[in-house]
Amino acid sequence: MRNAGRIQRFTRLNLALPLGAPALAELALFLALVGADLWLLAERPALVLVARAAALAVVFGSLWRRRLSFTGPALIPAGKAWREAGMVTLLIIVAVVAWAMAVRETYDEIDLGSLSLPLPAAVWIARRLGLVALQQVGMHLFLAPLTRQLLRREGATVLVVAVFVGLFHLPGLALAAATAIAAALWMVLYRRGRRLLPLVASHIVLVVVASSALPPRVLPDLSVGSRAQQSVHNARFLARDEVRTLLRGLTAPAYFEHRGGAMRRWIAGLYVDLYGRPATPGELDYWVGQSHGSSRSAIAKQMLFSEELDRPLLSRRRLDYGPIDPGVRILAADSSAVFEGWQYAEEDVRWAASATPAIRFRLDSESQRTYLLELKCVARGSQPFWLSIDGQRVGSGVCAGGAPQRRRFAVSGGLLGDGGESEVRIQIELETGASDEDRRSPDFGFGSLRLEPLRFPAACIAFPDEDYFLDGFSIAEASLRWTQAPSAQLVYPLRQIHDAAAHLLEIEGGVFERQPLEVLVNGHVVARWDLEGMTPVTHRTEVDAAWLREGANLIEFRLPAARRPPGDPRLLGLALVSVRLFPSP
Repeated sequence: MRNAGRIQRFTRLNLALPLGAPALAELALFLALVGADLWLLAERPALVLVARAAALAVVFGSLWRRRLSFTGPALIPAGKAWREAGMVTLLIIVAVVAWAMAVRETYDEIDLGSLSLPLPAAVWIARRLGLVALQQVGMHLFLAPLTRQLLRREGATVLVVAVFVGLFHLPGLALAAATAIAAALWMVLYRRGRRLLPLVASHIVLVVVASSALPPRVLPDLSVGSRAQQSVHNARFLARDEVRTLLRGLTAPAYFEHRGGAMRRWIAGLYVDLYGRPATPGELDYWVGQSHGSSRSAIAKQMLFSEELDRPLLSRRRLDYGPIDPGVRILAADSSAVFEGWQYAEEDVRWAASATPAIRFRLDSESQRTYLLELKCVARGSQPFWLSIDGQRVGSGVCAGGAPQRRRFAVSGGLLGDGGESEVRIQIELETGASDEDRRSPDFGFGSLRLEPLRFPAACIAFPDEDYFLDGFSIAEASLRWTQAPSAQLVYPLRQIHDAAAHLLEIEGGVFERQPLEVLVNGHVVARWDLEGMTPVTHRTEVDAAWLREGANLIEFRLPAARRPPGDPRLLGLALVSVRLFPSP
């Protein structure tokens, strides 16, 4: 009977609120003051204090006028209220953790740093508890009764108040949505039990869990209104696909080891890969000092916020330093390699910023295989270059003409690290007397790089077998393939060498008009012939087994008399049909 009387008295006080204009006026005045505090007065601290004091006056004035206690008559025992609040809190925690796991990246971490302040822990807890308690009082004893008085429907009241609470936590959409959902559940719990303290505890626990579990790109911090615009802007930046890809690479253990396995060297690498310049000693000292209290992930994110980083071009500077599969093409703006000594990618080309630019990557390679390295490049004018892998030269070429061109090189799998890191470095030969400016920015552009394992020929290499033909050959025609330069090369992989037996090199083909032909195998001259006519003829010559090697063998055709026929820009020489290299019977 005593409890029924308390309920009747509480309900009568709730419904005694004046209808119409007075209730609407209180609600409108409060919302206006909160909106001004959140969005208009952030740069005016004095007016912020006035607005907050006025909003508190509206809330507590309404409570005093209605003679409502801070708790109201409790409807259920305290133990049951705590259990219900605990169960709801646990369910929300499970949902938050599941959310965090669904959006988790390899560089994400549980971070309590967003909760810390330069104050003792007790002071922080007191401030946070006070703020949470005020929010719960305002929601259950001010916003809900006023809205309920106006709408007269409980479901609509819960919905509208939850929306109000969510709007108060903009501009962060995640924070606003999560708070609105939690507010609706808290309102249901309060309506059941009329106990505030369990809800205050639930609120503070969820603040801690959400702030530490959700990554900054989802929940940047707990600030709201105009004060949160910068943090929300940063969160949206961190949520971009190219930024997430970049952070995965920069914080990966492989990248850390690649940069020397030490914090100072890793930070020096970030300056090169993010800003395109070396770090000063002072900058290195600063970030090394920061690393004593910050993770590599936190440091990388802070460096991404620098004004020195060209954000509009960030999508072209992606980095995901994981192993690539053979045959996958590394593009100029790709995420599968580290570009050193290059400018930002422009469309499908990345221009050199030094005379010795490099591309570093990891390839799932096999040391016993032979690989075809295909480099797509472009140049303004004519640019001779040398190409090396991990310091060992594998060939040279010339890129000229302004249109994209492909240059091919045969590479032993033993040079590619067998799944470890490889470095392809391009040494660009600059003109004698070139200015310092020209030496810093040669007119050489990178388009793509591909490494494809070569099959061992079943019987011979025929003219349509594209992968074996390197520089100097034209595309395949109906029944042959022309050389189009004074020198042309192809690679002939051999599974094994028969040391006791001589080998035969068999070439089937003709020539344009009359041509002297010199044939070299791995740099050794094996034949000199004077040929005439396009009719295919088979020619054979012996090759010393000591000149051959298991894996890639380079066969070069030299045609000093190659010339252009009328209407054809190519320097035609040998019309090749097939090549065969085999042990002598």
